[in-house]
Amino acid sequence: MSAYVIVEFTVKDPDVYREKYAPNAGQTAKENGGEVLAAGNWEILHGDGSLSSGALVRFPDHETAINLPFRTSDDRFTSPIAHW
Repeated sequence: MSAYVIVEFTVKDPDVYREKYAPNAGQTAKENGGEVLAAGNWEILHGDGSLSSGALVRFPDHETAINLPFRTSDDRFTSPIAHW
């Protein structure tokens, strides 16, 4: 059964995001059987709008989705360039 991961983030440097982060994140998902279904800026309808962008990624199963590279011990996902 497919598993879905919702990734929320705020882009602080659009050039770095477009040139380095987005292609690497997409490739990592693809290499792990993932498919990016949607990505872009959120339209906040209710609640905290501190995270302005996100993506929805489908993986083939739960096990694959929870064992992604860049996962941290506190269940966050990060990338070597995510904090630029």
